[in-house]
Amino acid sequence: RTTIKVLPHVAARVNGSPFSLAGTTTPFARERDASLDIDIDKLSLAQYLAYLPVKLRAKVTAGTVSTRAKLVFSEGDPQSRALWISGEFTLDDFVLQRPNGAETLALASAKAHVARLDIFHQTLVVDNLRVERPVLTVRRTGDGAIDLAAPWIDAPAQTGRAADASPPWQVGVEKASIADGTIHVDDSSVKPAYRVAFRGVTLDATDLSTAESKRAHLRVAMNSEFGATAKADVDMIPATLDATGHVEIDKLSLRRFYPYYANALNLDVQSGSLSIAGDFVHTPGPKGVVFTVKAGEASLDDLKLALRGERAPLWRVPRVALSGVGVDVGARRIDIAKVTSRGGALDVRRDHDGVVNFARLVKTSPDTGRAGRTEGGDDAGWSVVARQATFDRYSINVDDQVPAPPVALKL
Repeated sequence: RTTIKVLPHVAARVNGSPFSLAGTTTPFARERDASLDIDIDKLSLAQYLAYLPVKLRAKVTAGTVSTRAKLVFSEGDPQSRALWISGEFTLDDFVLQRPNGAETLALASAKAHVARLDIFHQTLVVDNLRVERPVLTVRRTGDGAIDLAAPWIDAPAQTGRAADASPPWQVGVEKASIADGTIHVDDSSVKPAYRVAFRGVTLDATDLSTAESKRAHLRVAMNSEFGATAKADVDMIPATLDATGHVEIDKLSLRRFYPYYANALNLDVQSGSLSIAGDFVHTPGPKGVVFTVKAGEASLDDLKLALRGERAPLWRVPRVALSGVGVDVGARRIDIAKVTSRGGALDVRRDHDGVVNFARLVKTSPDTGRAGRTEGGDDAGWSVVARQATFDRYSINVDDQVPAPPVALKL
């Protein structure tokens, strides 16, 4: 019996981009098979997005796609028939914007090696995914909404007939990496607006999957433009966000976070940095998220605090070290095994009206001091317990303006 093979080949330039299609097929065999090599070089994406079956709430203003892929079809019964794609896909010079022109994502290059994209069995396995020089912008508006969380496609119109339920796609990425990334944060929900850029963002991940039992491993690192560094080593289930890991943040400037404490504290942080490290557990559940930290270490360095509008600091501390820190967000509790500090200086002043400067650290309102009960139930606030505290070689300057003449003490 003779098997006839057909070798189709098509080559062209599509809007200036080389396109090649070549393969083999057995159209007259009892079980028909076909394979096609699909080679595309730098095909512009923007002009073809109009053919998508959904309407995007975004604009792709730049980007080209290149492929070295193979499409395989095998006819048979529903259990044995196959239609799958494998190969290398590259996205270059990609820019994504919101309809108002606000840029959200740009990347120099993203390259994926697809082991198998099985259409009939709805599975995608990627051997390797590498993204180079991505730039992500995260915006928070004045009402607290995060731009990235807003819908990216318009919901399809309802037809009046329930759609046939189909199983979700199963996606797995064996290895993924991000090199030399940048994250811009623009938070307009606070005043003044908080803006910062994180550069040198790197990510190495293995065993990413949509399966609810598949655990992945991630290593992340980044640097703030203000000198802080952060890194994390995390084991997590991406489908459920169940995660455990270790996080380290070094030299986080407290002064830069002024917009977030301006409404609560009557303080100016003239200088000071925070460094923290610890092991964390994040477990979503039916009653809410459980987030705890244990074996934590933290330090405050070169801390200078002054009352709002005053130049002279009321508290100067070279270093405060905390060890054995445990945090339970659900219980609103912080436990500190040991607090140590050395060589600090305090300026305590009582003004003519009898008010001590340290009593003015927290901003007050007519509701301050009332029972902490909200519409949703009890709000007992946070509890902080320090089991051991050692403050060595501190100096205290006391300036009491109430008596006449005023009293000045140095302790």
